Amino acid sequence: PFWLEVRKGSRCGNLGDMTRRRNLFCPPEGFWQKWHSSAVFSTTMCCILVAWVPRQEMRDVAMLGGRRWAFGGQPAIFQEPSKPAIVPTVATLDRQGLLAAHREEIAQLRSATNSKLTDHDLLAHLRAAQLQGQDPVDRVLATMKWRKQSGIGQKAADRFWQEAEYEFRKVLKYDFLGHDLFGRPVLVERVGAWDVRQVEAAAADLERFVLLNALVCEQLVHMRRPASTSDARGVIVVLDMDGLGQGHLSSKLLRAFTAVARVIRAFYPDMLADVFVVKAPWLFSALHMAIQPVLSGRTLSGVHISTSVPTSLGNLGAACLPTDLRGIRTHVFPYDETILPTKLCG
Repeated sequence: PFWLEVRKGSRCGNLGDMTRRRNLFCPPEGFWQKWHSSAVFSTTMCCILVAWVPRQEMRDVAMLGGRRWAFGGQPAIFQEPSKPAIVPTVATLDRQGLLAAHREEIAQLRSATNSKLTDHDLLAHLRAAQLQGQDPVDRVLATMKWRKQSGIGQKAADRFWQEAEYEFRKVLKYDFLGHDLFGRPVLVERVGAWDVRQVEAAAADLERFVLLNALVCEQLVHMRRPASTSDARGVIVVLDMDGLGQGHLSSKLLRAFTAVARVIRAFYPDMLADVFVVKAPWLFSALHMAIQPVLSGRTLSGVHISTSVPTSLGNLGAACLPTDLRGIRTHVFPYDETILPTKLCG
C-alpha cells in the first residue's frame, strides 16, 4: 500500500502569510492545470524518484544474453520477505534467500560478462533488467564500462574525493546516521533546509556533482552491516521537506538531479529499500494524485509521504534517528549544524 498522511485543512496555517510561496502551499483557482504542465512537476518527480527503482511484481522470466531464461519454478527475482516484519511499511527484503534461489542465473551472468561485480550487484541488475524488460548482460557491461571510465572505484578510495564528499554533505545537508533495526544503513537529508544558491553553485560543475552523488551510493552499498542482516544492499532514505520553497524547483536543480538520476538508475539499481518523505507541503499530495493513475500501487510501495513525521518512521529504530524524526539522538548533523557530519560511515 502507498502510505500517505494528509492533514486536511492544514494547507495554509496562516492565511495572512500569502508570500511568494502561495502557489506552492495554497493552490489558487486553476493552479493544478498550470502546475501540471510546468517544469515544477518534472522537478518534483525527480526529487522523489531520483535513485529509486520502482518495486513492481515481476514475471518469472528474464532476458540474459538475448535468450529467455526461465527460473525453473523458483520464486521470481522480486520476492517479499518470507518472515513477517515488525511493521509492514519497513519490511526487509531477504536478499540472502534470493542469492541462494538464483545462484545459477547469477553465475551465468558473471560468466557472460566476465564481471568482477559482487553477487549482490549482479542480483540487483537481474532484478532491474527483469522489471524493465532489458538484457541484464547489457546492463552489467554498461555498468562496467562506466565504472572504468569514471574511475568511481578508485575515487571512493582516494582521500581527495573522500574529503570532497564529506564537504558535500554540508551542501546537501545529509548524513549517515547508522543502521535501522534490520541492519540497513539510514541516510537523512534536510532538503527543505538547503541553501538553494549553494546547491546550484555545487551543480555548476555537473560532472563533479554527479560523481559526488555516485560516491554517496558507493558508500551506502558497500557500508558494513550486521552479520544477521538479510538485506545486504537496501538502504533507507529520509527526506525532510520542512522549509521547501519554490526556489528548490529551479531549472538548474532540475537539470542537475536529472543527470544524477540517470547514473543512479543505470549503475546503482535496486538500492533504495524505502524512502520516507516527511513534513511535506501540499505539493506532494498533488504529486501523489497526479502519478497514481499511471503507476501501479505496487510501484509506489517503497515511497512513504507524510505532512508530518509518521509513527512508522520511529519503527526503524530510535537509535538511528534524531529527536526531530521520532528518534533519541540529539546534537547530530544535519539538524545541529554546529556538529560535524559523521567522519566514518562504515
